[in-house]
Amino acid sequence: SGYSENLYFAEDATAPSVTTQAVSSIAKTTATGNGTIVSRGVPAATQHGVCWATFENPQIPADNPSCSATTEGIPSATGVYTSNMTGLKANTKYYVRAYITNSIGPFYGEQVEFWTLPDVPQVTTYLAKSVATTTALGSGNIDNDGGSAITQHGVLWRAGADPTITTYDDI
Repeated sequence: SGYSENLYFAEDATAPSVTTQAVSSIAKTTATGNGTIVSRGVPAATQHGVCWATFENPQIPADNPSCSATTEGIPSATGVYTSNMTGLKANTKYYVRAYITNSIGPFYGEQVEFWTLPDVPQVTTYLAKSVATTTALGSGNIDNDGGSAITQHGVLWRAGADPTITTYDDI
């Protein structure tokens, strides 16, 4: 009859989805988080990355300010992605989850865990005191435990230069 009807279709909302893979390139204060975008969802995803904390089930900081997260932006496709995690503490256990968000909310992959590498203990050696013909008093200071409990300490000496725990002089 000479006119047309306007028809409106509403898309059904679908949650975006990600999976979490093992963390790689683990160092003392950095690591690489790995995720896979399985679906960008409807409405379209607005952000993705990884989130981490020293306790289980980390969330993006908007949901838990005690957590940290990367922001990789709007995902342009499905597939694997990496995120550089920085500001980590040496010799510390972390929990990580990939995440993706849209206007419905954040969605998380399963949790993985890893340990950062320990720092190297640092010591200061002081000049020997009370030096006599066959004795001397050695001393030093443990400046940094490297993130682990100190299990042994002492003073090394030898007639040659640069004593180590595996070098010694037979007397």
